[in-house]
Amino acid sequence: MLKINNQNELSHNKNPVIWTLTDNRPGNNSQVLGVGQHINYPTTRVEVIYNNFFFLRSFLSNSSSIGFSRDTFSSAKLPWPDLVISAGRRAAHFASWIKTQSLVSTKLVSIMFPGRNIYNNFDLIAIPKHDNIDKFKESSKIMRISGAPSNISDSLLEQKKSQFSKVFNDFPRPLIAILVGGDTKKYKYSFRDCFDFSKDLSHLSKTTNGTFLLATSRRTSKMMQRVLQKETPNLNHTSIWDQKKINYYLAYLAIADEIIVTGDSISMCSEALSTKKPVYIYLPSSLKNTKYSRYSEEMFKNGYAKPFQGKLESWESNYISSEIALAGRINKFFL
Repeated sequence: MLKINNQNELSHNKNPVIWTLTDNRPGNNSQVLGVGQHINYPTTRVEVIYNNFFFLRSFLSNSSSIGFSRDTFSSAKLPWPDLVISAGRRAAHFASWIKTQSLVSTKLVSIMFPGRNIYNNFDLIAIPKHDNIDKFKESSKIMRISGAPSNISDSLLEQKKSQFSKVFNDFPRPLIAILVGGDTKKYKYSFRDCFDFSKDLSHLSKTTNGTFLLATSRRTSKMMQRVLQKETPNLNHTSIWDQKKINYYLAYLAIADEIIVTGDSISMCSEALSTKKPVYIYLPSSLKNTKYSRYSEEMFKNGYAKPFQGKLESWESNYISSEIALAGRINKFFL
């Protein structure tokens, strides 16, 4: 077991030391970094790398270092932070380990439910309204948020727009970004799902002279990718995950006039909504009565997004990003 000395060495700086934990999950990282950019003090990003023994964490004490790589501990340098922000259950375990090393002086904030075994270690837990956690909803440490935080800011969009605008200057407008998530642990897109989606896109192409921009993700199956590339008309530009080319995902968010996103990726939906552009969510019927459908219905009800049904509508988004509300709570009560 890794031994850390000076366990009670905390920050004595004028400004609090704040760590944002990131790992191998891009969606979770976007949420953590999005909140971090609205904190009143500088934050330090600490990369958490898991090893093959992480599955043992549920059976071990919080003080155990098993489950994390040595590179992770190398980046977690003294003094121990005053505050740690994490997202997801895996990163929450490392946050709990940090708290034991600081002799519980470090305050912990988790985005999403951290798990029952380590729930009591956290001082604030931000849980999206689409997640069911009825047993804990009355707890003072629970903050319900709408959707998911993101790190999409006006300055980032302007930067990407300036960087890539020449690539898209000659394409017919409107530019319509198609952002595709893909299979989840419990759900896989069928050929029919993919074909129906491309059919709606084909119908849209007949009513607009614009350009489709397709971006896939690490969860997009080869079958889904092939169907969309083959069946989608007016597809002038693609950004396919895992190809050794430039990733245009952020460029699409910055350049697009309209955005269509699959509802299986709540992080991608939230990032699209953060642009304040018209956003349409495609949700296959097999995702009904899931957290994805609850999230989509919440966005539709609040007027933040519309269901994608093969056509575009004109409206102004009044989306309020949840990262601002969560950062405000942290700034007020912990800093």
